[in-house]
Amino acid sequence: MKWIDNLKTSVKLIGSFVIMGIITGIVGIFGILYIRVIDKADTRLYENYTVPIMQLDEMGVAFQRIRVNIRDAILTNDAEAQKKKLRHNQRTFGANGFNCGRVRSAD
Repeated sequence: MKWIDNLKTSVKLIGSFVIMGIITGIVGIFGILYIRVIDKADTRLYENYTVPIMQLDEMGVAFQRIRVNIRDAILTNDAEAQKKKLRHNQRTFGANGFNCGRVRSAD
């Protein structure tokens, strides 16, 4: 280790900067190589976990509409109004059933 002490300070500084440049280059190369892996994982995360949240929200809103219509149909004494509420539920359930088919497992 005596040979390091015999070197000039400028040579030591230049050598350390060259070593740091090599380490930085290696880290950069690994970053570039794995950016595709990160992109694929990010796309999978968005498609499998973020998009279904919006679909589940739509289904929740439709469920609440169905629940309110059933409540109103039960509380009303008019048979025509009950039929109207139940028909509206069938239309809402049909739209909600379409959303249920779009939501899929994240596996």
